Amino acid sequence: MVRTGRGKRMGSRIAGALALLSVAGYAASLTLFNSIQFVFGSIAALAAVRILGPGWGIAVAVVGASTTIVTWGHPYAVAIFTLEIAFVGLLARRHDNIALLDALFWLVAGVPLVMLGYSGALGLPGETAVFIGLKQAVNGVFNAVVAGLLLSLLPMLSERLRPRMPRV
Repeated sequence: MVRTGRGKRMGSRIAGALALLSVAGYAASLTLFNSIQFVFGSIAALAAVRILGPGWGIAVAVVGASTTIVTWGHPYAVAIFTLEIAFVGLLARRHDNIALLDALFWLVAGVPLVMLGYSGALGLPGETAVFIGLKQAVNGVFNAVVAGLLLSLLPMLSERLRPRMPRV
């Protein structure tokens, strides 16, 4: 993780780039049917957790997920998506599998929070709130799998992109 001096500046630049990718991931949503969307912004936030740590991951999540206030018309997704990244970020120090951690979040907290927020605060029917909660769980775990795959490819890509120095 990037922590001091020049590293802090580099960390903030990486976080800024990941925040832009997160916004793009939410903007490039895939509409399944009606207004149910598959979103991709948490991929960048999960990558930030792994590369820069939980603090930057949470910052990237807030920036990216904030776009859902405009597209979905409420702030509940921002809170839940940010909690997702915080949960994974705090536990990722002890466990490498971010997809498993993400699934655990959705099982323990994410789906119940969606059901509470969407049926209680937004007044949606219970079965609709359950459906949205399950959709968000599948979406979140999918994004964690993609982030994990991209992060596992990163060392190989950086090796290929590194300039080759002639051996002496």
